[in-house]
Amino acid sequence: GRAFVTAPLVGTETNLADGEQGEIERAVLDDLGLEPADFDLPGEFHSTGTRRAMLLRTDLSLEAEPLTLEFALPKGSYATVVLREYLKVDPVDLG
Repeated sequence: GRAFVTAPLVGTETNLADGEQGEIERAVLDDLGLEPADFDLPGEFHSTGTRRAMLLRTDLSLEAEPLTLEFALPKGSYATVVLREYLKVDPVDLG
């Protein structure tokens, strides 16, 4: 089998990790003043929560003119996060 380091996408039914990782997850939620009921929102805003892999590998295809990046990501991954890692620039700084 394969093992992955995961982190919670917090929701009403989030299963936090056991051990030290779970202690960290609980401390973060406590620091932010969040609890599962905070995610019991109407319609599209409701989240039951899940866990997602924190690291991923992807094949990248690159063309220079015009600059084109092509890659595929698994469910729950965000292209903006991948692009930030390639650009090494905080998206907030880009305007």
